[in-house]
Amino acid sequence: MDLRLFRRRIYTSAAMVTFFFMMSLFGSLYLVPLFVQQLLGMGPVKTGITLIPEVVGAARLIPVSAFLLPGSEQVC
Repeated sequence: MDLRLFRRRIYTSAAMVTFFFMMSLFGSLYLVPLFVQQLLGMGPVKTGITLIPEVVGAARLIPVSAFLLPGSEQVC
């Protein structure tokens, strides 16, 4: 990767936003089940059942977001 790309303000900003977005996404994927189990007192199976709508929603919206991105017709 050419590090000179980071001289461009827009590229650096986009990289930072993506980095923080992904940190928050993966943090929530890790912390939400812990929250449900520890603070709400649910067991592992009930926690999994409780989080099914999150997985179904993500599975339905990922193809939609790929379709809406510019230039995605080559990928899909």
